[in-house]
Amino acid sequence: MSVQSVVRRRPVAPVLKTGLFQRLEVKHVVLTLVTIFLIYQVVVPLFFLIWGSLKVVGPTDLTYFTPRITFANYVRIFSSAEFLTPLVNTLVYALGSTLLAGTFGVALALVVARTDAPLRGLMNALTYGQIIMPGLLMSIAWVFLASPEIGLLNRVYRDLTGAATPAFDLYSLLGMIWVMALDSFPLVYLTMVGTLRSMDPSLEEAAFMSGRTVWSTLRTITFPLMRPSLLAGIILVFIQAVESFEVPLIIGLPRKISVLSTEIYFRSVRTPVDFGTAAAFGVLLLVLALGLLAVYQRLIRHQSSYMTVSGKAFRPRVIALGVWRWPVALGVLTVLSLSVVAPTLVLLWASFLRFFQAPSPAAFKAMSFANYERVFASSTVQEGLRNSLILGAGSATVVILLVAVLAWMVYRTQLPGRRFLDWLAFAPRAVPAVLFAVSMLWLYLVVPLPIYGTLVILLLAYITRYMPVAMRMVSAGIVQIHRELEEAASTSGAPFGAVFFRVLLPLMRPVLVTAWIWVAIHAFRELSVSAILASPGSRTVAVAIYELWSEGSLGLIAAFSVLVLALLLVVTVGVDRIGRRFGIQGIE
Repeated sequence: MSVQSVVRRRPVAPVLKTGLFQRLEVKHVVLTLVTIFLIYQVVVPLFFLIWGSLKVVGPTDLTYFTPRITFANYVRIFSSAEFLTPLVNTLVYALGSTLLAGTFGVALALVVARTDAPLRGLMNALTYGQIIMPGLLMSIAWVFLASPEIGLLNRVYRDLTGAATPAFDLYSLLGMIWVMALDSFPLVYLTMVGTLRSMDPSLEEAAFMSGRTVWSTLRTITFPLMRPSLLAGIILVFIQAVESFEVPLIIGLPRKISVLSTEIYFRSVRTPVDFGTAAAFGVLLLVLALGLLAVYQRLIRHQSSYMTVSGKAFRPRVIALGVWRWPVALGVLTVLSLSVVAPTLVLLWASFLRFFQAPSPAAFKAMSFANYERVFASSTVQEGLRNSLILGAGSATVVILLVAVLAWMVYRTQLPGRRFLDWLAFAPRAVPAVLFAVSMLWLYLVVPLPIYGTLVILLLAYITRYMPVAMRMVSAGIVQIHRELEEAASTSGAPFGAVFFRVLLPLMRPVLVTAWIWVAIHAFRELSVSAILASPGSRTVAVAIYELWSEGSLGLIAAFSVLVLALLLVVTVGVDRIGRRFGIQGIE
């Protein structure tokens, strides 16, 4: 369809011509409305959090907004083990899981991208398969595998050795570190593998020609060139571990191992509610996350100083492993099996058993589809699936419409304040999910809108939570589209609405669809926000799984988890096909 026909069919005036708005263009109205929405969604909840940390009364108290403030909450947590213990646990947990995830992520990237190890395609596929599994299901699966009481690995160990004590104690800081590392190493791998594949091999070849060994070349040439990408990946994993909620909730709670995220959660939802210290914990966690994110952004900005990619065609140097080819491949596949294959299989096995038990002739005879029948008959499961589907589709649709407008304003206009909009859209990335949920909770305990305990408050929280990544994806898509079609439409007299909806959005359809699916998947599996904001009637899939876990319905949980994994797998395969068809990459 020609630009002229667009103009003829959609004759919309580009300027509002009546009253006080005579000189006010539509795009300025949109800019104002979007700015107000972002400030309300991002700045206002954080204000309530910071203000609450300076008050000793809750947000429903009549004196909550009086100008009198106090640092009593900070004095209280700094002067007792209430703060020291969760802080030390958080740092040990985050540092340990980051070190382990970073080590394996880098090793995996090196093997896949720079060696001749066999089965590298399988390694890459298993890594992407691990991304599908939510952290909540990973934690539950490892309880089935390594719990001191029912863990399958411990039962096998006892049967083989006759030992009275278990070989593995999952309910410990080491157990938390192990599960979190398995959940987060793909982030390091994805950060590193592209860098290794695009690195110019000339410096490494020069080192080999001068007599350097493989290890010496890696240490003095390859690793220094990898440093920005490596540090960026490590910082992202550390941030993810600091704000982690699912692993500490499932694995740390039985032994009362508290971290900052669970401390904030329980102080906000358990009776007696302690809003003040929860807010103080939250502010400290926010400062830590903001500092780490600032370091990450600085590393990304300076990454170009380490680039060795040029226009000259080349192939990265492949390291010949010789006799170590198969041992290296088997070692990598063993760890990958522990991260994705074993958790999936143990959930599948448990889903067919009324009571969890190790494989045996008696266990095989006891297998049935009873748990799946209970899943489909459970009102909790039905409610969770229904609400998650509504929230996933609803939040994805609103997010994509919002970030499409934002990306257009930032990259296609000269409107004043557009860079501030870009900052506001990315700012929620620095706020841990539990912390943001608490901020939203307090906001709607004060603001007289009847949305607390409904799907609306969850929808608003999801929109803000997933806006930053969607904004980055859509922004990357819009900068690849030439301006000439939009300029031609505008020159022909097409108004803002016609240019945006009839010209730009159709060209951006592939990246918009991909971003929509990304948001929908992550909203469907989300727990941190939902655990605080959901209530009976608005429970999501993750909340339903956690409630069933709290009730001890292990077989029902396993069957429900298998169905969730199958659904996520189907959607993820669809995302991959869309990406391959349109050349879209970067889906997390």
